Amino acid sequence: MALNDLVVTSPNLNLRGDISFDSAGTLVNASFTNLRSGLNDVAMNIQPIAAGGLSFRIQGKSLDASHFFAKDKKKPASPATKDANSDVEFPLAIEAKVERLVLHDDLALRDVALTLGLAPPNKLTAFSVDAAGVGKGKVTGRMTVVNGVRNLALDTDDAGAFIGTFTGFSSIRNGKLSARVTFPGDAPAPANPKTPAPPDYQGILTLSDFVVTDQPFVARLFAAGSLDGPLRLLQGDGIQLATANVPFTARGPVIMIKEGRTSGTAIGATFEGTVDRKAERVDVAGTLVPVYGLNNILGSVPLLGDILISKKGEGIFGLTYAMKGNLDEPTLSVNPLSVLTPGIFRRIFEFRTPKEQPQASVDPLPKTEPAKTQ
Repeated sequence: MALNDLVVTSPNLNLRGDISFDSAGTLVNASFTNLRSGLNDVAMNIQPIAAGGLSFRIQGKSLDASHFFAKDKKKPASPATKDANSDVEFPLAIEAKVERLVLHDDLALRDVALTLGLAPPNKLTAFSVDAAGVGKGKVTGRMTVVNGVRNLALDTDDAGAFIGTFTGFSSIRNGKLSARVTFPGDAPAPANPKTPAPPDYQGILTLSDFVVTDQPFVARLFAAGSLDGPLRLLQGDGIQLATANVPFTARGPVIMIKEGRTSGTAIGATFEGTVDRKAERVDVAGTLVPVYGLNNILGSVPLLGDILISKKGEGIFGLTYAMKGNLDEPTLSVNPLSVLTPGIFRRIFEFRTPKEQPQASVDPLPKTEPAKTQ
């Protein structure tokens, strides 16, 4: 059966195209030369693929993807809606070339070429993107498969605009962002059943040449450590940072950060711990290093640098800190005695964070407390 030159007109939808079905009523092809609805203004072709999936080929002026990125925390979805939107129920293959991909509000990628593959329940099977970013520069991404393991690469020339668009975190300006992610679970299961299961995914996030502006938590941290110089910079033009490296692994909603660090001329910091996206809780600790450029200069001296600095990314003097609790307003703790002790001796005043990644997020995160001397 075929419906040729089908036209649908309503206040919220204008559609024109052809649809055909086989003798069992299964879709064979749907081709819409004109589909206008809300912010959508495209031509679209839909065909079935293996395992009951669907393939979408989209081309046109504007495609609205705000449903996937806009989140209103003040109005949580009902359990039925949440379950319906949480998992992919059948394979999807999407190929889109549009002038504008709307993400949320007035933010959109431009001149977008996107390929996306998804398999149940929520497995990313294919990905590539080339687009002009919401800020300056481009956004590019690719997924490759090496020895059966998926590898994802994503780069953008405007880290601040990209992070602000996808996370709502608006305290970073400019800079470049590079993300490299692998999915170790794709590899064959180890022969030894006692071998721990690999993480769902792992990788490293790198930022370079960016500026941190008036950010409430960082301001609280500087104030608690009596670091008036960095605080004034933060509340003024911002703090210039040369680099930030965030190595991470993840199981379910729990992300573990190990040996993360950032540095600039005015300030440096180390950090590690866990972030639970489902429970919206954080348990992270590290060391804040004032006047990083000068403070860290002795780190290159053999033996002496190991004693005075002790850990990569720190300096002779530093302030140990910990943040724990709700992601929006975590509790902040600092140890003022740590700033008086150089390098290796500062380990005495460090705060503890989880050393092994939690398997689930139903229990509260471990209590953060200062390390005890032996």
